[in-house]
Amino acid sequence: MTVTGKPRRNTLSTRLKVRLKDDLVGRFRSGERIPSERQIAQTYSVSPVTVSRVLQQLSEEGIVYRVPNSGTYLCDGVAREPVAPIPTRRFSELANVAQEASVEVPGVTVKTVIIASLNNQSMTNPRVAASNTHEMMSAAECHIQQVGGSTAIIDSDSLSAAELGPKLHNLVDSGVNSVILLPDHVSPQHISAILRFRERSGGLVPIVAAQLSHDISLFDSVAIDAVLGIFKVTQHLIDLGHTRIAFFGPDPSKQDWVAERADSFLLSTAAGGLDMGKDDVVFAPATSSYDEDPRMPGYGCGRDIAARLVKRGKYTAIVAANDYIAFGLVDAIEKLGLRVPGDVSVTGYDNATGSGRRGLTTVHRPLAGVGTAAAKRITVLLNSKEPPTRDRQLIAPTIVVRSTSGRIAR
Repeated sequence: MTVTGKPRRNTLSTRLKVRLKDDLVGRFRSGERIPSERQIAQTYSVSPVTVSRVLQQLSEEGIVYRVPNSGTYLCDGVAREPVAPIPTRRFSELANVAQEASVEVPGVTVKTVIIASLNNQSMTNPRVAASNTHEMMSAAECHIQQVGGSTAIIDSDSLSAAELGPKLHNLVDSGVNSVILLPDHVSPQHISAILRFRERSGGLVPIVAAQLSHDISLFDSVAIDAVLGIFKVTQHLIDLGHTRIAFFGPDPSKQDWVAERADSFLLSTAAGGLDMGKDDVVFAPATSSYDEDPRMPGYGCGRDIAARLVKRGKYTAIVAANDYIAFGLVDAIEKLGLRVPGDVSVTGYDNATGSGRRGLTTVHRPLAGVGTAAAKRITVLLNSKEPPTRDRQLIAPTIVVRSTSGRIAR
C-alpha cells in the first residue's frame, strides 16, 4: 500500500506530458504546427531531452506527428471541439458535456486521498489498464498541486476492503478532506467499503469517482462520454457515404463495457437516418478467445469474424468496439484480398498504442482530462456551502481520422 501525506513522486516526463497534451489540444487546430522542442523546453522549464521523449510518447498515442525538416503537428481530429446538440432526445444531453475551467486557487486547502488499483493484475491487459490509471491520477495530482494542495495515495490492490474504511477514517483525522476514486478496476467490495465510510462520516467528505462504469448514481462522478465517442465515428462513416455499417465487439456477458458502445451505435445510426437494427450489431461467440493475446485483447475476435462481416459485400464499414479488435479486422480483411478503406472502412475506439502507426481511425479518450476534472470538482465541492451532490460530468472524446476510413467506393 502506498500512503503518504506528501505529493506522490511524479516524474518530470509524466507531468510535462499531462500539461502539454492539455495545452496542445486546447490551443492549436488540427494539422497546425506546434512550437519547436526548444520553445517548449523554455516555456515549461525542462530540458530538450525531456521534451523529445514526451513528444515521442504523444506521437505514439496519435496526438501529434512529426515531419522531418519541418516540425511537429497536431493530428487531425484531436483538437478540442465545441459540442453541438445532436438531433435526438437521447443525444440532447450531450450538449451539456463539461468543458474544463481555468485553474483557480480554492479557499479551502485541498488534501485529497486518491484510491486506485495501481497494478490491475485482474485485468486482461494490466499494463494498459495501469497506464490509464496513472494518466488520470497524475493529472489529478498536477491540478491539486497547482492549487496548493496535497495528495495521499491508497493502492487498493494491497489493501483489503475491511482495512480500507479504518484507513480512510485515520486519514481524515490527520487532515485529509476529500477522496478521488479511480474505480474502473477497483473491486465492488472496496466500493462498498467507501460507501460505508461515507455513511459513517455523515456524508461530509466529498467523494468524486473518475470513470465509474457502473452504479453511476453512487458518487459525484466524471467520465468520458462513450456515447458521444461512438456517435462521432459512426457519423464520420455516414458523412463518407456509408449506409451499410456493422458494429462488432466481444461477448458482452464477458466484457460488460461492450453493451453501452453497441447501444450507442444503434442510437447513432438512427440519429444519422440509417435503418440499422440488432442484426447489424455482431458479437463474438462465447467460445471465442478475447484474451488470446494479452497484449492486444480482442485481436483474435476481430480476425476470426472478418470474413463473415464482409461476405458478399454486406457491409462497407465496421465500427469495432476497441482498437485491438479493429487491428484484427484490418489484418484479416486485407488477407482476404480486400482493401481498407477501398472496399471496407474500419474504425476503432481508445486510440491505443500502435493505432497511429497502423493509420487507424479511432476515438481518443482524454483520460488526463478526466483526472483534472475530478480534481477541479473536488475544489468546487470543498468550497461549496451546499452538501456534496451526486452529479455526473461528461468529458467529450475526440475522433482521430486516419487512413482506415474513406469514402464509399462508387
